[in-house]
Formats: sequence, C-alpha cells, structure tokens
Amino acid sequence: MSDTFDLFRPARRHRMAFLRLHDVTPLAMQYFVQRHDLSLLSLRDKPDLSDVEVLFFSLHSWRDFYDIARLPKAPGQIWIAGGPAVYSPIGVSHRMDYIHVGDGVAAMQRMVQGEFEGPGTINTHCMNTVQAVEEPPQVCFDSRIVMSVGCKRKCAFCVNAWRRKYVERPESEVVEFLQRTPYKGVSLLSNSSDDVSYYANLTPFLQGKSDMVVSNHISAITEAFAASRSREVLLGIEGMSERLRASVLKPCPAEKIQKVLLLLFNHGVQARTVFQFNLPTETLADLEELRTLVHEIQPASKGSWAIPFIPHQPSPHTPLQWSTPTYSIPMAEAIMDFRQSMFGSKDTGVGVYVPAPLYPGRWFAQQVAEWLPVTPEVADAVEALPRKAAVPEMIEFLAKRNVRLPEAFLDRNEHTVFPWDCVEVRQPKARLWQVYEQLQKIRS
Repeated sequence: MSDTFDLFRPARRHRMAFLRLHDVTPLAMQYFVQRHDLSLLSLRDKPDLSDVEVLFFSLHSWRDFYDIARLPKAPGQIWIAGGPAVYSPIGVSHRMDYIHVGDGVAAMQRMVQGEFEGPGTINTHCMNTVQAVEEPPQVCFDSRIVMSVGCKRKCAFCVNAWRRKYVERPESEVVEFLQRTPYKGVSLLSNSSDDVSYYANLTPFLQGKSDMVVSNHISAITEAFAASRSREVLLGIEGMSERLRASVLKPCPAEKIQKVLLLLFNHGVQARTVFQFNLPTETLADLEELRTLVHEIQPASKGSWAIPFIPHQPSPHTPLQWSTPTYSIPMAEAIMDFRQSMFGSKDTGVGVYVPAPLYPGRWFAQQVAEWLPVTPEVADAVEALPRKAAVPEMIEFLAKRNVRLPEAFLDRNEHTVFPWDCVEVRQPKARLWQVYEQLQKIRS
C-alpha cells in the first residue's frame, strides 16, 4: 500500500479532493483517498481550493468545526463531511451541503460517482432525519487496521456502546495484514483490544512487531498478557472512585486496578490510566480515593505511569446527554495539586506523570459546537472565553457577544429536543432516557 506522503498530488486538477485539517491524516481519509484515487490536500499548505468541485472532510473532533468556520468556499462548490464528530451535525450544518453520519465505505462509493444523497446522508438544505450507517470493519491502511467497531459494554458516558452494534473483523484478515505489513509498529484498532475474541491468537504474528493495547475491561489482563507487551497499555478506568465508576455503569474495584497495574509495572510495561472528572455527583472525596490508591501503588514497583484526567461532557446519543454540563474549577485545581505532588516520583518508585487537564474555556468550546452552528462570529466569541470560569459565567459571556445557547442547554428533561435528534442511532432515544432514569435511582 502507498505511504502517506505518496497520497499528495498537488499538480493535478482536483475535481474531488479531501482536505486534511491537521498534521495527522485520519485513517478513513487515507483509505478513501487511495481506494478512489482522490487528491489529498493539506490546510497547512494553504492550497488553492478554487478548482475543486467537491471537497470532502473527515471530522474527528469539535476542534475541526472551528477550523472550518473561516475557511473560504468557492461559489458552486460542494462540501461533504463525515467522521465521528458529525453525529452532532449542527456545528457544520451551515457550511456543508451534505453530512454523512456513520460508516462511509458504501457512501463514498456512490459519492465519487456524483450520487450524494443516500442512506445516512443529511442534505443540509432540508436537514432530513437519517439513521446512522453501520458497516462491518473494512478500513485498513499501511500500519493500521480496524479489528472491531462498537463496544460490548454499556458505559453511560460512552458513545461506542449506544450508537452501534459490536462487530469484529474476521481473524483471518487481521492475520493476513500482520503477515504482509512491513511496519514494526502496528495499530490493531478497536474500542478495547481485550474485547476482540481472537486477540490472544495474534501474539505469534506480532513477533518483531508491537501494538499499543487499549483495555476497557482490565479483568482480561493476565500474567501472560503483561509478559508479552512491549508498548504502552491504555486502561480506560474513567471514574476516580468505586462509587463514581458504579454510577456510570463501569464498576471496577480499587483492588483489581491495583493488582493489574502492579502486574504491568513488574513486567516493565508502561501504563496510561484515563480518568474523567466533572462526572455527575462528583466530589473532591472521589479524587482523594484515587490519590490514596496511587500512593499505595507508586512505591511498590518501578516503571512509568501516566494519569490523564479528561473533563466529562454530556455526549450526544448516550444516557448522560440529559446531564447538565458542569465544570468544577476546584476539582481542576485539585488535580493540578496532585500533578505537582508527583514531580520526582520516579526517584522513589513508579514515575507518575499527571498531564494538566483541559480548562473550562476550551472544554466549553465543544459544548457550543454541539448546540450551535460554528460561524466566524461564534468562533470569535468562543475563542475569547475566559480560561477559568463556571458554566453560567461562560454562557453570560457569550450572550453579551450575541451568541446565545437555548434554554434547553441547562434545562434538560424527557421532552428535550436536542440539536442532534436528526440523527438516529441503534439505541432509540426513549431507551437512553430509561437508562438515564435508572442511573438517577442508583445515585439517590
């Protein structure tokens, strides 16, 4: 397969092209560019887009919505967006002509033939309701292959479990990929490596290669597993305390976390444990429970341990979409204190690194992009948000600049109409509401 660099063809006239917004090219974009012999342009190169008739975007983050806000569009040009971020399409609905929601292999096949409307594709001129498209794993490029899509668990905050069914790629296709790829560092992509039924069978084919393991089900990490790893293992633990983990349907006892981490460290495996803050009902006592666990583990071994904290946001198409957006500045400051307390920890045991968390201003930019079209005026106001402010203060700040969020942003109930309701996913909205009500009872 072609290397990424070979995909750029700046000399040709671009009837259809993908525009890459950042330095890293999304896997699906690489796959489609090669499969359909399309041009791949880079925003960093400031390309002349005037001769492009159809421009495709693969949007993976809310940040992409702001990048597009000020991008000039030639008269008569057709813009089409896909990617994970467009499950909440309103942020770019005013700029795009079509937005495809869900998997896009079949959609790209028809779109390169000029047939833009079809299953899963929103025509933004009428904002028709669509069912997100689900396809089996097909994308593969260079050193990366998708092993599975969806998730076997039903964590209340996570989109992967609710948007689609869990499906695995045939084992034989992954083995064939490992046998032919010349790359030493490979990416076997899935929401959780240990969900894949045949993942352990791939060990013989990974000899001389390495892949990063993502585990959202840490009970699957065994002695044999730890002994076979050569790259970092990412563990999605999420809640800082046992209480919080249970409250978002991802229970895991602290003793199990401690056992797994010590197992990895004793085999020289680096670990990255992801936690969320701003979860509903969270208090500083939850962070204190985590700090106690870290202080029990840290001096007991050697190695490297990263502990990033991700600020929670109510994600569309999940039970927690009814949660009121909240950002706790005291919690962020407590995390920064924890970060500082870990400086020099490698001298006494495991070296613990706590990255600085995302502060409210940038966190709130995502909330805005899921509720409002990101126009240049909206982008200007959001970029001027104070770095540290509570949600009501940020709402007031934007309102003074004529950027107004609807009342439903803070007042959500069973009858709330969300901006993303034009997209239907595998789990209907009524079912998501039932789960949300169950969570309320658990917390009370």
